[in-house]
Amino acid sequence: MPFTEEQQKEYIEYGGDRCPYCNGHRCFTGNSSGSPGGPPELYYDKECMECGKEWIEVMGIVRIEEVPEESKDAPQT
Repeated sequence: MPFTEEQQKEYIEYGGDRCPYCNGHRCFTGNSSGSPGGPPELYYDKECMECGKEWIEVMGIVRIEEVPEESKDAPQT
């Protein structure tokens, strides 16, 4: 069964730190993979250590930001 819009909104608001099924905090992030040929997205396998449920977390580009000129001249550390 797909997640509801409310479940997705809550998951994103908590930064992906809680299980969307049981609201547990012990979530494991496994392997990641990209999306060849489509929009730039990363897929992360997730698993809750409290309830044992698994899901896939999808991340994508949300914006780009320009590097200020003064930062370009700063020494790299």
